[in-house]
Amino acid sequence: MEFFDQQDRARASSKRLLWLLPAALVLTNLGVYAGVAMLLRGIYLLTRLSSHPGWLARVARHFCAENVWSWELLAWVTLGVTALVALVSGFKLWQLSQGGAVVAKLLGGRLVSPDTTDLAERRLLNVVEEMAIASGLPVPGVYVLEDEFGINALAAGNEPTDAVVAVTFGALKLLSRDELQAVVAHEFSHILNGDMRLNTRLIGWLHGLVALVVLGRVLTFLFVRPMAPTQDGRGFGPVFHPALLPAFVLGWICIVVGSLAAWGARLVQCAVNRQREYLADAAAVQFTRNPAGLAGALKKIGGLAGRSVITSARSELASHMYFSDGMRRRWFGLLATHPPLIQRIRRLDPSFDGKFPAVSLRRVLQESPVTALYRSQGTRPVDYEKLASVIGPEAAAREAIYAAAATQASSATPARSKPGHPTARSRPILNLEFAMTSLGGIPEPVRQATHQPASAAALIYAMLCSKEPDLQQRQIDGLIERTEPGIVAELQRLVPLVAQLDPGHFLPLADLAVRVLRQLSPEQYDSFCRNLQWLMESDREIDLFEYMLQRMILRQLEPHFRPVKRPPVQYYTLEPLLPDCAVLLSGLARIGSQTEEEAKVAFAHGAKFLGAESALELLPLGKCNLLQIDGAINQVGQASAPLKQQILGALLCTAATDRQLGRREAELLRAVADAWGLAVPPFLTAAPDTPA
Repeated sequence: MEFFDQQDRARASSKRLLWLLPAALVLTNLGVYAGVAMLLRGIYLLTRLSSHPGWLARVARHFCAENVWSWELLAWVTLGVTALVALVSGFKLWQLSQGGAVVAKLLGGRLVSPDTTDLAERRLLNVVEEMAIASGLPVPGVYVLEDEFGINALAAGNEPTDAVVAVTFGALKLLSRDELQAVVAHEFSHILNGDMRLNTRLIGWLHGLVALVVLGRVLTFLFVRPMAPTQDGRGFGPVFHPALLPAFVLGWICIVVGSLAAWGARLVQCAVNRQREYLADAAAVQFTRNPAGLAGALKKIGGLAGRSVITSARSELASHMYFSDGMRRRWFGLLATHPPLIQRIRRLDPSFDGKFPAVSLRRVLQESPVTALYRSQGTRPVDYEKLASVIGPEAAAREAIYAAAATQASSATPARSKPGHPTARSRPILNLEFAMTSLGGIPEPVRQATHQPASAAALIYAMLCSKEPDLQQRQIDGLIERTEPGIVAELQRLVPLVAQLDPGHFLPLADLAVRVLRQLSPEQYDSFCRNLQWLMESDREIDLFEYMLQRMILRQLEPHFRPVKRPPVQYYTLEPLLPDCAVLLSGLARIGSQTEEEAKVAFAHGAKFLGAESALELLPLGKCNLLQIDGAINQVGQASAPLKQQILGALLCTAATDRQLGRREAELLRAVADAWGLAVPPFLTAAPDTPA
């Protein structure tokens, strides 16, 4: 499958379609103007002989005394319609700015706890964690839509730091690990490609156009709604006052034009979404190198009764976010949010004959070996009312038993799929294999510390504690005075375990810990930040790992506790940022090189990538230390997204010069990428750290 070509085609198609949205606003303004102008022209013709015209007649004389066209009237109509669309769109965007968890909860989602004992949920969490580490993204919150029995999933949020991934109950039970991994990879591609932000903006735009319809209904309501008491005095009867007739006509103008505009914008939204789905499918294959997994999930959707339909009353809100079409077909497929299943499958499996396998949630639950084992022990079924209405009382009872059985069966540590194991994917991508191996190599007592906020805070403290015994004890004594006793006890348990870890495990552990640190109270978060800063300063020096860890954690946590303004874009060209690029390239080149000559070669590669060989010079160590690097990172953070990606590419080129990557190089690259809101995959090779 040529997934890179498919990604390029999908991106180009969606960009072309997005140009239709401004055109829709222009046509809306012209449509409303045409209606208003004809209304005023008609009023003028009816009242031109009147010696005492009212205010509406005077308005008509001012704008339409000569003909229907008036530049001044067009300006006022454009101002009014555009302001209405902008205000309503802005309000809707503000509502959606609270993060993906809001959307998941509106759809009936339940947050999956990191310490869940349900085997299926544990498998889902493992898949999401592996994909996050492999893609270099923060680990998102994971939700299960318990009342949805079709196969579907979604990613929602505004930024990677507030994203969530939600899967339906049907997907959780019916998909194999390969298929679930492919679906999660599809959703992660939406996060990486910025589709979540695009979808949010499309929602706001569409609501702005719908506001015109709402305004029209209000104006029509003024004309036809009762305004006077009836003869029996028990209600209000209709009053059709001639003075309200213009409002009635204007209302219908807004309804007709707004409906056509909203319908057209919805067509564009659906067309854009269909292209982004092709892009996400291709990117998912790029992640997993296993097109059979994604094709298998799509085939199961085709063979399941109900397929991927979302039954929630608010399903329309996120219709464009789903893995598969969650709405029933309307307008002969013109408003379909996703491409047809067969087309998606044949892009992955050209030999597909169009026949879907029979899939039954009832049968899967009935044939569960855990259910059979639990039932053989004579345990009585538990409550099953939630499932009974959909899959039948018998299957629902077995599922309820399964949930209880899973709790007992998972008391032992569940085995993880490892590369080469029969349950692993057939051809994993290197980053994904690296992530699975990395997570699998973390001792379970340490990994369990990422399941609770207090333990996660203690784990971060343990990573920052000195290996020198006396200083380490002073740090622990200082934390006894500064934090809760439970956290200190957990810290004392974790310090010897963390000391035995390979430093390469620190970043994956920090990513997992951040997910649960979001559950801290505001007071606990403030205390955590103070303790983090104190630990970093307690040895009177801040090394690169401490700097990277603090930046990464605070950038991902800060938006959950305080309003954070994104820095305005001030730079669209490279020239003003060349001094900062010199600092970053020089610092990275010196960190990854043993000699001055090696540093010059690495620096030259990065400068060549930027096309600025003659404008950049390798700086001495004193001019590219951690303080200067921090300032350069903040300065480049105000650049446009393409420019930041270009500079990050130059840094990656510098680091890759010797085809080896030291731990300190990887830490600096992660700090830079995270500060700029960009994702970098884990680094697959590591050389011994070199002196700066």
